[in-house]
Parts: sequence; C-alpha cells; structure tokens
Amino acid sequence: MPRTAATILLALAGLSSTTAGAVDLRESDLPVIRIEIPQEEVTSRTDYIVGTFSLDGKGEFPDIPATEFRIRGRGNSTWLNPKKPYRLKFDEKTSICGLAASKNYILLANYVDDSQLHNALAFKLAEMMEMPFTNHLVPVEVEVNGQPRGHYNLTEKRGIGSTSVDIEATGGALFELTVPGDSDDLEFWTGSEDASGHRQKVLLECTEGMEADWSDDFDRTFGPMLSLDDPVIPDPERIDFRAFADWVLVHAVCLNSEPVHPKSLFIYNPAPGEPYRFGPIWDFDWCFETTEGGLRSASDYWFWSNSSLSTHMLFKLMSTREFHYAFAERWIHFKENVYPRWMDFYREYSAKIADSAERNYQIWHEENYDDQGNVPEYYTPAELARLIGTWIPYRVEAMSLSSTRLLMPKGFGVDFSGVEGVTEDPDQVSATYSISGQYLGEDFTPTEPGVYIQKRGTRSSKIIVF
Repeated sequence: MPRTAATILLALAGLSSTTAGAVDLRESDLPVIRIEIPQEEVTSRTDYIVGTFSLDGKGEFPDIPATEFRIRGRGNSTWLNPKKPYRLKFDEKTSICGLAASKNYILLANYVDDSQLHNALAFKLAEMMEMPFTNHLVPVEVEVNGQPRGHYNLTEKRGIGSTSVDIEATGGALFELTVPGDSDDLEFWTGSEDASGHRQKVLLECTEGMEADWSDDFDRTFGPMLSLDDPVIPDPERIDFRAFADWVLVHAVCLNSEPVHPKSLFIYNPAPGEPYRFGPIWDFDWCFETTEGGLRSASDYWFWSNSSLSTHMLFKLMSTREFHYAFAERWIHFKENVYPRWMDFYREYSAKIADSAERNYQIWHEENYDDQGNVPEYYTPAELARLIGTWIPYRVEAMSLSSTRLLMPKGFGVDFSGVEGVTEDPDQVSATYSISGQYLGEDFTPTEPGVYIQKRGTRSSKIIVF
C-alpha cells in the first residue's frame, strides 16, 4: 500500500521498513499446506486438476500425509491478481486444521491486504457478535510444487451445507446480491431499473424444485426496496432486524463498502415463511484503514455512493424504527462485551502471523511507479498492523459520537420529525445514552430528533424515539 500524508502516524510510532530476504517455510510457525500439481500454476476457475495435498500441522494440528485431491481457481476480481485464490476438493470428508470435516475448502489469498488481517478481524467480530454461519479462518502458508506462495486463510466453502449455511434440512435458501460475473448458482433479476437501465442481479442456492417459489418470495420482499423511487416501508415481519443490525455493525465498524456495488451481499432464509436474515459476511479485503485509493479516515462514511439499487435498499431498511431499536441494543452490547475481547484477538492474531505476513510481502510486493517515474514508499505488514491497531479505536469512537451519520450514505439522512415519542416518569431514569452508546448524562432531556436509550435503575432500559 503506497504511503500518503498519514506516514506521520507511523513515524511517530517509531516504525521502519524491513529488508526482503529469502523465503523458507521451514521457518514458519504456522501450518504449511503443500500442493503438488502437474503444471506450474492453476489456470482455470472452472476445471479441476488432480494433484496431491499434504499438511505440516506444526504441532498445532494433526499432519496430513500426501493425499490425492482436486484443485481449481476461484473468485471474480481476486482471480485476476498474481496471487491466486483456490478451491480444494477431496473425495472423502477430511478435517483440516481443526475445521469440521468436509470435502470442500477454500484458500483465500488476500492479495490486496498486505497486513493479512482484514478478513480475519472482520470474521472474528462477526463470530463474537454471534452471527450465524460465520466462516472460520485458519492462517496457513502454502507451497505449490515446492515454491512458497505466501500467507493464506483456509476456510470452509461458503454455501448451503452442514459446514456453512446449514439450512438444507429446513428447505431454506441463500441469496447473493452481486454484479454480473461467473457463478455456479441460479440467477434471477429483481427490483426496478437503476440509472443505467439495469435491475439487480441475485444468485440463488436452494433445494432443487424450490427455485421459483424462493425467487418470487424474495422479489416480493426486496423488489420494492431495490428501487430509486421514494422510500417504501419494509415489512418488519419479513426482516430479522437484529440480524440486519449485526450485519450493518460489522460492515460499518470495519468500513467495508462492498455492498455498494453490490458484491458479497448475502441474505438467507432458514425456512419458508421465516423472516429474512442478512449474512453470512464475506469479502473484507478492502476495509479498515486501506482501500484501493490509499489510507482512509476512521471517520469516513460507510458508503461512498448512493447510486446503486443495493444502497437504496439498505437505506430504506436503516430508516426504520425497528433497525434503530435493534442497532442501539447491539451497539451497546458490542461496546461493553465484544469490543475489548475483539481488540485482545487483534493483538494475539497480529503477533501470531507477523512473520508469515512479512514472508508473504517478500514474495508478492510490487512497486508501482507514479506519473513521474518514482517508486512511492510502501507500508510493510508490521506498519499496517500497527496502523490498524490505532485506526480501530478511532473508528469505534467516531461511530460512538455519530453513528447515525456515518451509517448513512452521503446525501441521505433519517428524519424522525413527527414521530411520537415514548415517555415514562423521568424520575426513574438513571442514565441516558445515544443510539451509538455515548453517555449523555443522568438528567439528559432530548432536544433533537433521534433514538435514545434510557437506563432505569439497574434492572431495565428503555429505547425511546424523540
């Protein structure tokens, strides 16, 4: 990642670059996956090739001797990078690195994330927020035909199944809002046309024979929201707003704007007639402190655009009282119960993978020349890890002070004027908090439209809309 004016933050932290050296995975403390294939590299996302797989568990996990398996590429834009992501397929269910036994696995390359922390931190946050079906990530190093390929995340194949979205027995369905591209799943189109004349593409995975029923049900529920028209009122009986609040919280804290495109925006329904749930989360390469354009402020808006149909859908959902009630409760839970443990995980995990991330940087770091033919300075993995550790507390503080503004896309806002307030005896109020958990005082009286949480003694709390 090129350096910008924010370099001063790193200079103050006393950080310095390291010198690349020879890469030898015998030095690794992480599990090492060794792959042998009859060609130099995997070249297809559709055609498997047969090879052998072995695992050196480094004493943390059981070793796996050379085993025949199949491998192909995966991903959309990530497949275009020099460092390739892989799909692994075994003939028999196999447990690798402590993950539940499965025939299918994924190796995430994280090519654009030199810190190798983004996906791991986001997925751990989702897990700590108890979001169902969150993938588990195991840091590993990979060799292909004896050549080091760097740091990867081993994880479950995402989709309906016992080791991922486990809703097959109940006849559930998994949907992904996405842009046109290759997919193994059934696709359909919903919503109104956007400014370019396109409707929203949705990928569907469900029990065979239920495709038409599920696509029709999804279209009835989300089609009116996937529109540039005036806001519609979502049916609160059809959306699980607690699950949606958790999904928003993880994306907003990590500053992941992928749903804007949309990409990797997953929604599932566990059974016919049940409310829709947002999740599981996926694809957090571009997030936290960095994006394709460089470093990002911790006080940036979650969305950088309001032109896509998915942005309008999310705005309509976030404009409801149900969302604000749910988000207020979940934000306080995050601040009080999850955030400290999450930061502990950051410190432990970043230390655990530090050497591996540096070896990965030695293999894959590319120097890009600017318009004047100069090579800009780049952040090393150690510098980025330290920067993330500083950035996250600033992000949480920024959201605590103004989460409603930072959640909404630029140009959007929530108007609570005319909403009937909920009042109780003010003498019973022991403390009042903003929607984002900021303490406002014992005798605070709301004067601006918004959502507030009033603690009443030590036994209960009340969410009020003013």
